[in-house]
Formats: sequence, structure tokens, C-alpha cells
Amino acid sequence: MSKATTHRGSASEPLSLQSLSTWSKTWLPGFVKPGVSSFREVLRPGWANAKVALALVGIGGLMSSTAAQVSVLLRPGSPEPAWMIGDSPPGRILLTGLTFLFSFIIEVAVIQFIAWIFGGRGTFTELAFLMAVYAAPIDVLASLISAAYGSSLAALPILCVLPIYSFALRYAAIRAVHRLSPGPTLLALLPAGLVAACATVAIWLATFPWPQPVAGPAM
Repeated sequence: MSKATTHRGSASEPLSLQSLSTWSKTWLPGFVKPGVSSFREVLRPGWANAKVALALVGIGGLMSSTAAQVSVLLRPGSPEPAWMIGDSPPGRILLTGLTFLFSFIIEVAVIQFIAWIFGGRGTFTELAFLMAVYAAPIDVLASLISAAYGSSLAALPILCVLPIYSFALRYAAIRAVHRLSPGPTLLALLPAGLVAACATVAIWLATFPWPQPVAGPAM
């Protein structure tokens, strides 16, 4: 009876500055030492749901697309990002941010489906929330660094490390939500991870081609 009461109380926890402060003390250590137990603690608040997850990812997508647009404006003559959809800067920022959100939803859905095949017991909401508060911020950071440095090789080491770190966070999130062993977890993660990695490289090359194309002779 007491367990049920505790669970109901946790589910009704309001989203406030105090609850965010308390929650952040559990959330931040997960970046330093990702693990199943620490990630499960992050899911405890009642507001840890899909709506919050999608809102966070949507904001991250807008940040990434805004940074990319600003980068283009600050580099006159640089190639237009092929992945930025729309005719005007505001339209590009909005539509590209939505693309970031849709990509996240598809990735979580693919992982959720494969994990379910292997007997995963978690929900889409739980997985989406953990990936939104751990993996998505690293993805946004990578896009911000890419926009800031352009084709400079100075950012290359960081842009190589961040996807690996993001992969580790996704791995811990899947294990925390679905309670799968390492093998099935990797089988659930790899297809979506491969698609995300290919998309990241394609976007980076489309935004900042390297090496730069050599102009042909004038006709």
C-alpha cells in the first residue's frame, strides 16, 4: 500500500525550480559515469515524459539550425547548407529544427521496435526522455561546434569523440529502459546509430565541403 502511495506521489510531482534543482543532482553525474542505475533514477519525476523530451529536442534542433544559419551569414560566399530547407532564414531555422525533431522520433522508434523484438520491457516515453536529456545535448553540442569552426580541422578531434560519447549514452539509456543484456542492446542500437552517424557526416559535408571544390576553367 505504501509503495503505491509513493508511486502516485512521484507521478504527481510538479515541474518547478526546486524539483529541477533536485533532479539535476541525479542527472549531471550520468554524464560523467553513464550507468543503468543512475539513468533509472533520472526517470523518477512525474514530469519525465515524452512531451518534455520532445520539447527539449525541439529546442535543441532550433539551436542547431540557428547556429548553422548564423554560420552561413558570417561566412559570405560559403556554400548554402543543403539540409536547410526553406527560402528565408526564419523558414530555414524552423523547418531544419523540425527535421532534427523528426529524426529523433524516428531514431527512438527504431530502437524501441528492435528492443521490443528482443524482449525489452520499457516504453517509448522512457527511452525518448533519457535520450533527450543525455544523448540529444551531445548531438546539439556537436552541431554547434561544427557551425562555429566550419571546415577547420581544429574541431575534427572533438567532432570524432562526441559521436562515440553520444553512442555510449544511448547504450546506457537502452539498457536502463529495456533491461536488455549487452548483445541485444547493441543490436537494437547499431542500426539507428549507423543511420544517425551517416546523416551527421552527410550534413557536415553538405554544409562545409572539404576539400573545397576547385573551380574549372572559364568557358
